Amino acid sequence: MCLFLLRFACTFKTFKLLLFRATYTPYILCIQSLHLHSCIFY
Repeated sequence: MCLFLLRFACTFKTFKLLLFRATYTPYILCIQSLHLHSCIFY
């Protein structure tokens, strides 16, 4: 059970990190290139 919870927490952490990156990377790229119109489509 302990090992399962640890694995779940690890997977969840990785998933959250991937989700965070997937959400914020387009905006960061957008701000860097200053193409606001492409921002809206993300």
